[in-house]
Amino acid sequence: MFKRTKCAGSCFRKTKVYMEKYNAEDIVKVNVLNKDNVHIRGFHDVGGGIQIVLRRKIDTETRFPHGGSNSGSSSSRGGSMMTGNGTTATTTPTTGAHHFKSNQTTCKIPHDGLEILKKYGYMNGNHDDDDDDSIIGISKNTEEEEEDDDDDDNDDEPYGAIVTFVIPNLSHEDQVQIMPNTTTTSSTATSTNKQINKLAPPLLWKVEIPPDPSIALEAITVLDGSLNVHPPSLFENSDDDILSPGGQEKEEQEQEEVESYSSDVSCTACHPTNIYINGYQSWSFSGSVSQGDEQPKSAMPDFLSKAFNYGADIPPPASSSIYEEEDDEDGEEEWVGNEGGMSGGGGGGGTEPLMRQRGKYVRACPKDGNDACNYQKLTDYKSDFFTCVSCMDKEDCTIDDSDESSHDNAMNNCILDENGGPAMVLGFLSQRRQYGLITFDSDLCCVAMHASCQRTIASKSEGISTDWAYCQILPGGYYDEEPMAFYLNAVSAYNVARPFQNFPPLTGWCSWYHYYENIDSESLNTNFTRLKDLNSTITSDAVIIDDGYITAWGDWDSLKPKSFPKFRGGMKHLADEIRKNGMTPGLWIAPFACDKHSKLAREHPDWIIRNDEGRLANSSNCGKFFYGLDATNPAVREYAFKCIRRAVKEWGYRVLKLDFLYAACLQGNGKYDISMTRAETMYLALQTLRAAAGPDTFIIGCGCPIGPAIGLIDANRVSADTGPTWYPDFPLPWWDHGTLPSLRAMVRNTVTRSSLGHRFWHNDPDCILLGNTTRLSKIEIMSAATVIAMTGGMLLLSDDLSKLESDRLKMATRIYPVTGVTAVSLDLHNTSKSGVPCIMRMWCTDTMEMEAMGSSAAQLTTYNAKRTSFVPNKPWMNPWKRDRNCLPVVKGLGTWSLVSLSNWLDEPAVVSIPMEAALPPKHHFTSKYQLHLGYHVFNFWSEKYHWVAADQVYKTISKTLEPHQSEIFHVKPMSLDQCQYIGSDLHFTCGYEVEEFLSTAKSVQLKLRSELKRSGFVYLYIPCYADKMSINSSGSSTEKGEVIFQTPKIWHNQTFYGGQVIRIWTKINADGSDSDGRITVQVQGE
Repeated sequence: MFKRTKCAGSCFRKTKVYMEKYNAEDIVKVNVLNKDNVHIRGFHDVGGGIQIVLRRKIDTETRFPHGGSNSGSSSSRGGSMMTGNGTTATTTPTTGAHHFKSNQTTCKIPHDGLEILKKYGYMNGNHDDDDDDSIIGISKNTEEEEEDDDDDDNDDEPYGAIVTFVIPNLSHEDQVQIMPNTTTTSSTATSTNKQINKLAPPLLWKVEIPPDPSIALEAITVLDGSLNVHPPSLFENSDDDILSPGGQEKEEQEQEEVESYSSDVSCTACHPTNIYINGYQSWSFSGSVSQGDEQPKSAMPDFLSKAFNYGADIPPPASSSIYEEEDDEDGEEEWVGNEGGMSGGGGGGGTEPLMRQRGKYVRACPKDGNDACNYQKLTDYKSDFFTCVSCMDKEDCTIDDSDESSHDNAMNNCILDENGGPAMVLGFLSQRRQYGLITFDSDLCCVAMHASCQRTIASKSEGISTDWAYCQILPGGYYDEEPMAFYLNAVSAYNVARPFQNFPPLTGWCSWYHYYENIDSESLNTNFTRLKDLNSTITSDAVIIDDGYITAWGDWDSLKPKSFPKFRGGMKHLADEIRKNGMTPGLWIAPFACDKHSKLAREHPDWIIRNDEGRLANSSNCGKFFYGLDATNPAVREYAFKCIRRAVKEWGYRVLKLDFLYAACLQGNGKYDISMTRAETMYLALQTLRAAAGPDTFIIGCGCPIGPAIGLIDANRVSADTGPTWYPDFPLPWWDHGTLPSLRAMVRNTVTRSSLGHRFWHNDPDCILLGNTTRLSKIEIMSAATVIAMTGGMLLLSDDLSKLESDRLKMATRIYPVTGVTAVSLDLHNTSKSGVPCIMRMWCTDTMEMEAMGSSAAQLTTYNAKRTSFVPNKPWMNPWKRDRNCLPVVKGLGTWSLVSLSNWLDEPAVVSIPMEAALPPKHHFTSKYQLHLGYHVFNFWSEKYHWVAADQVYKTISKTLEPHQSEIFHVKPMSLDQCQYIGSDLHFTCGYEVEEFLSTAKSVQLKLRSELKRSGFVYLYIPCYADKMSINSSGSSTEKGEVIFQTPKIWHNQTFYGGQVIRIWTKINADGSDSDGRITVQVQGE
């Protein structure tokens, strides 16, 4: 079933909204498509599909009397609605002097939906030819079908809509190979493998509406129903059981159990517990929300926040003015019955009652398995573009039982995502046609998917088509780490994403967070020189000159005369200076925004978007009010093209930070072309910017809607602005969960959107602020560094580098170079009470061949980033192999995992992870680890070592963390008879800094990367109890290292095993000498 909502009226006038609802009874034809005739970009194999042609229900025309229509109206619009009982209802606008005439044509339904499916070959496998890649329009009939059509009384009737369903095959065979997850034990491996082999492919579908310039479409609801989750026990029998004697009876019994459970929605054993919310654009809230909790919203009033977060619309209720006040003055409830136009979901064809209560439409939702009705809000949860609903067992726990005090203040008292129940991923493959919205009620029961047209005139000759909708259901315990992995890969493929077609992962400096708008050429040049001096400590790829160089937004060639005098060469001279200092010049521009006082606004007021009432559209920026430029206007796009072209070609900037991009598609019908949706407008605007910049310019999107940008930009901001405080600073509301600048907002979205990185684009988490000019503590800066390091995004500094203290700078050097590898958030879909995921994991191994192993750190980072990134026209990365969050290291270092634990609460808390979940994948262990001597656990930030016995693996790794504190743990199995590299305080990976490593039972030869100046401790494990050690570090000799730990002796095969952990101070001078960074250890002892 799908619905479309239409409105009658004209621009800047009150409108009436009508609804058409289509069910199986409305089918007039089904065209069966084979896989050779179905082509969807990015999918290598699509296993056929069907096209369902629906009858046109009502032929409606709207007329206005002479002189009665508003000058802003480009066409007259009408509408109609089909209610659930199959009858036609029409209404008449009552606003002003409008006159509405409806000529309706009705027809009898010749047969039901099942008969249609049989008639047109769905049951016997017949298909039609279709050469259109996007499957638009009705396919040509075969001769056999044409004969059938002669008997169809409705053959000459114009079609009303077409719904196309296809089922793509998985992209490559590896995705169905048996790859049990890390925490899968031998007793559960068989069931896990069965589930993997029985993976159901996703379902794709879309709706096409024929051209009809007499209407304006509000929305197309492509899914409207209810969600039931069945207990896993109902499906645990194997195929052999079903085929065995008595198997049919078992199957019938199971079906009875399923039907019984379906009627008992009150069963919560597998009820959805969490929903992942994706925000509209860069700064909007994204993250998981527990069922029943309120979805976080901006604390700012609408005029300061709505446009920031305003993506797709919830379709307005039918037969009521969309401009009426939401709340009734008397506070009474207003009923909208079947003729009201909003129908219920679920499997039934009838329409459930609707009630308007306090401005929100609610529906009767059957519950508790009886006739009692409980009215739930239909749109408690709203997610733009995509969502994931998952089932988690809240009774499970990751608290260390040995620490009783941890139960009171523990953060993550729930299981990890990889051990969760079934999940359902819903979304759209793109947002090139409409902004898509997925809604759920507070019980995560009633679900709907809307393609928001927002009063688009259906005047195009090809009509209106939705983007492909996507649905995939994953069994519990199946998806290992990322339930959304298949969907995100599909979106990347469909939009031809190219995360690393330009530049390595970007590192550098941005002027904004220290200087804000108070920049000048002198202060910029000072920092350019300082960056060059720091090149041997932390290398910068690029420098971004942010806002503050022009007199007004929109006038992009009007430099501030005092700060950027012409005699100094302007912006081109600054770009040349950056280039002379060995970096790539970057520039901030907001190409579709303009200030009220700008020359552009005075000379071209017709370029500015107006809202539905004819007033200038509100951009909702809390810092300043500005106008949005109408990207549907060719003159606006030409102006934006010239501005970008000037910055790249004339001034010489190869990195562009394009900000406030959402301004190109502000809500409002006061636009040049009202036949374009906001999503189409945004996509066209971004295409214009990419064409102007050229393919070799690195484009960073900011304030950018997520869907339309995929495939057109190189990097995208995924969070709100960071800030000098943990919470938004006064006078901004500190409790905001929306778009306000703060370190907490930056941390939250950087983690919750980490799965987009290296798939859609390169994630920009915003800058890391190190200086004393902020009110951030060292602990909070360390946490910011942890998040940036583990998520593998861009690394930009933004302090006055001439005044930055060395101890603050060292926090950045310990996460540089960035690895180009993205950790996975283990509690993304089951967040703690802080609302921010607190556990991330990646792993390192020497079992993977690396072509760039002998290269510089920057080259190695580029290699890793490209290896783990989505690449068009290549098989998708196998999620079970975990290659996406794997960092290859030099031979001899072994395999280990990195786990970060964070406390995002405002009070101390114990944060923990099961030891099994912290281990690296078992299939990468070598034979030497089969004797379980235990595990090395090294805390990176606190530089502490722990030994964990093999029989303690069932327990947890936990630590009491201060408010907003993070720690990175390294977990490596102990070697039986080889010296091991445990780690260092030089780089957060505890291995990426190593260029060579050779070891025996009593000797070590290692070479640290020496292109950057570093100093710190290196930690080694010696598998014996040394009496004497000879150590040479960077050419300096010492008689012994400092022993910090001795492991207990373990008796095995007539031999005692054990050893000691030592640490060695080293200093890398980056002088190019052969001994620089080289350490040798020779041990004498038992």
